[in-house]
Amino acid sequence: FDAADVPWLLALFSSDTCLSCLDAREVLAHLDLDDVHVAELRVETDKDLHTRYAIDAVPTVVLADTDGVVRWSYLGAPPPDDLGEALRDIGILPPDPGGTAVTL
Repeated sequence: FDAADVPWLLALFSSDTCLSCLDAREVLAHLDLDDVHVAELRVETDKDLHTRYAIDAVPTVVLADTDGVVRWSYLGAPPPDDLGEALRDIGILPPDPGGTAVTL
């Protein structure tokens, strides 16, 4: 992937013909964290990666660490609150003591 020096990869497996992928792109477009590299892997240009990681439905969002271990995944366009909660649970974002939603 393009940013090997970043500790986390958030990959959106998508397709040009997938309408739900537009929603997933929109959610991830607002994510701006120094420790997270966001990459879109389109089946039209990255079919080998879809096959390698057994992605057979899009959109699929995968969060992997530097060892390639998938720590969180979501089938569909992830709601921003769910993504924020996952980033907090893993420790990428600090805990939210007030219980408010994270704005991504």
